[in-house]
Amino acid sequence: MKVIRFNLAELRRHLSTIPDIQANTGDLALKAYAALCLTRLQHTLNGLEPLLVSLEQNAAIDYSAGLLIRPMLGDVLSLEYLASYIDVHRNDTDLDAFVDKFCKGYLYDGTYKWIEQFKMDEEKGVLDVEKKALLIGGLRKQFPELFVEKTPEKWEYNNPYKALQAKELYKSIDVQKMDKDKAIVMSKIYYLYNYYSKFEHLSTWTHTLLTTQYIGRIQQIEETSFHMLRHLQTILTFLKLYEPSFDSIQQAVGKSIEVGFNMVPDRH
Repeated sequence: MKVIRFNLAELRRHLSTIPDIQANTGDLALKAYAALCLTRLQHTLNGLEPLLVSLEQNAAIDYSAGLLIRPMLGDVLSLEYLASYIDVHRNDTDLDAFVDKFCKGYLYDGTYKWIEQFKMDEEKGVLDVEKKALLIGGLRKQFPELFVEKTPEKWEYNNPYKALQAKELYKSIDVQKMDKDKAIVMSKIYYLYNYYSKFEHLSTWTHTLLTTQYIGRIQQIEETSFHMLRHLQTILTFLKLYEPSFDSIQQAVGKSIEVGFNMVPDRH
């Protein structure tokens, strides 16, 4: 627990030094995407801190913690994938277009789910035609590039962007072009993402993982706490392109990661 407490305290300390940065749809997609990752990391920490206070007395708390952790690990995978892609393809002429499309895949993800529900609700008689048109019109106004005008009165949803799922992200990462330590880190992140998926989705694995030894469950959260700090470091790699003052915060996060790493002898 000592390492977990240190990592999360350091994460809280560094987050407290970051000025408010809003993710607006009018921003460049990369800035908005990184800012949203930062917001989700902040809220994940807000939820985890009070839970982990009781973790030593009640290991079952890690179930609730895991439900918070898993979405954040999905963000870690997507941002690490993007960082590694940029590193490998930095001289490609179409890199900016790729980054824009990749980020918009996440920024616009789920929009069509609302449209699907509005249509189903209309079919079931719980939403009238006028209300449905008003709701879809609101989405069209907020995200105009996701709709194609067929006639002045008729618009069709046509989202050219797609958010990659965790499996696709991990499978697409070219570990051959990474150093071995980085490849191992990516493997651990994907393992933890799958580990905590068993908390979210009902299966016999839910029971298996929730009845394993206490020490093993604590180790998963300990590992996650390192990835939360690393995630902040990666987020700042992108945000400092727009806010140069974030560079010093990123360097301080790196020092915290090193200190926390050295607190665990068997990592060497």
